[in-house]
Amino acid sequence: MQEVFIVVGKRLAAFRPEARFTSWLFEITRKIAANHRRRHRWRFWRNDEVLANLPSDVLDPATELERKQVVACFYAALDRLPEKYRTVIVLYEIEGLSTQAIAEVRNLKLSTVKVHLLRARKRLSTQYQRLLKREKA
Repeated sequence: MQEVFIVVGKRLAAFRPEARFTSWLFEITRKIAANHRRRHRWRFWRNDEVLANLPSDVLDPATELERKQVVACFYAALDRLPEKYRTVIVLYEIEGLSTQAIAEVRNLKLSTVKVHLLRARKRLSTQYQRLLKREKA
């Protein structure tokens, strides 16, 4: 949240008064959150200390490896979605926003958000299945 306010402070002079402030603020927040998610995911998977501190009695190594592959495939599939679809599916499925709230924040029609969500789910499923097959091959 602090990063968002720092960026807002730096870019406030560039804000266009005809634009909606909430949409502008959301875009800044979305980009910062996406960067954090991306950095955290790669840091977590590459950090041997984190992996070494996980309880060993939870899963056997083969199951744990399979779980990691599934999670990696999901994030890779999510990253391959076009931005407009990825944003809608993250806001709806992960953040729990309603389609109406997404429409307001993204300054879109409600019907557009619903179409983007439908297409995002289909594309995510297709990408995920394709990547999972490639991993298992």
